[in-house]
Amino acid sequence: MFFHGINRATTESEPLHIYLFSCSEIRKYQKGTELLIRKMPFQRLVREISQLHKVRVAADLITTCMICIFSLVFLKQLHVRS
Repeated sequence: MFFHGINRATTESEPLHIYLFSCSEIRKYQKGTELLIRKMPFQRLVREISQLHKVRVAADLITTCMICIFSLVFLKQLHVRS
């Protein structure tokens, strides 16, 4: 039996009730308000990821600006030659 969205089929040794139990656990944690990860480590993780994202965005912005400048210089050079 194959479930859509799951990349493997169930076998005789893995009955369907394991998947149903997993779904019920997911629903239980979705309904609750308790934190699964402590607040401070999670906050540190989010800050680190956001800092990495800022660096990547800055690098992409610089690359985009350089490409734009070089393309304008190239077009200006073509205009001067003609």
